[in-house]
Amino acid sequence: MVLMLMGANVAVYMLWHMASPDFMRDHFSISLDNLKSGRLHTLLTNAFSHYDSGHLFGNMMGLYFFGSNVRSSLFVHCCIAETCFVCDMSTMHIHTYPVSP
Repeated sequence: MVLMLMGANVAVYMLWHMASPDFMRDHFSISLDNLKSGRLHTLLTNAFSHYDSGHLFGNMMGLYFFGSNVRSSLFVHCCIAETCFVCDMSTMHIHTYPVSP
């Protein structure tokens, strides 16, 4: 399961460098515009979205080492899903209401 998640992350990373930037922003980035346009799937696909190779590498290392240890716990899966949701909402808020310098 962990390796499948890692594969999905790598596939989306590759898409960021090969597919249309507009397509990727519309389907793999969370934004108020995407949500208002009914693209609610971005709440999930955003979790697989990595543009920078360092970001991808760090997250895949964490997923491999920590994900392998906690994959069997339903409670942990619920906590991870909740954490991803909160992070997505925070990201959307930051992009909607940026702080001026």
